[in-house]
Amino acid sequence: MNIYNAGNNLSLCDIELNERKIEGKETKEIWNFKDNKRLEIISKNNVIIGAEAFMNDEIAPDGEYEYINGTGKLIIRDGKVEKKV
Repeated sequence: MNIYNAGNNLSLCDIELNERKIEGKETKEIWNFKDNKRLEIISKNNVIIGAEAFMNDEIAPDGEYEYINGTGKLIIRDGKVEKKV
């Protein structure tokens, strides 16, 4: 689901969207995960794979980040989104 077009259906999405800024073709989003983990994801052209991931203004640690609703995970490696499962 494209978050930008989700409108009132955000509850159907894998993320809880708190903030979104679009600057040209770069998108910054705050994603919340289980265990109170919160990542800032910076993507280009809304492509999540390969997007940069930050936690507390630092490169996000490698690991699996499970969505709040339990429907999947993001895998972060070397400060970037490697996979969405």
